[in-house]
Amino acid sequence: MYIATLCDCRYCLHKYTGNLSASAWPDSISILFGVGVIFLAYQGFGLITNAAEDIINPETNLLRAIYLSIALVVIIYASVSLAVVGNLSTFEIEKSKDYALAAAAKPFLGVLGFKVMAFAALISTSSAINASLYGEQT
Repeated sequence: MYIATLCDCRYCLHKYTGNLSASAWPDSISILFGVGVIFLAYQGFGLITNAAEDIINPETNLLRAIYLSIALVVIIYASVSLAVVGNLSTFEIEKSKDYALAAAAKPFLGVLGFKVMAFAALISTSSAINASLYGEQT
């Protein structure tokens, strides 16, 4: 994710700035579907409360942790989205939908960037699975 954020700073509008115009937006149904996917992605924040017993001063720190983590994730998700949309055409995004972030890193970081992003996706998935398992045990 750090690489994607770095890419935003230098490359997010590298090739396909037209993808950000309102005329390139999908239809309303697709936007609502995207909102639903984002809602499900944010469901994991409920797992933070499962660690309340391990947190010092949970009345204050738990609320801070939730708000801070949501703010950071919004920034990261927006940065990643801009990096993908700014570096790949719509056709390329659809073609590489399962690995679009890695494909977006490839134009300026090469094959190594593609591999690093693919490895980061594996680590991220492992982390999410671990957090879900931790949440089910408590």
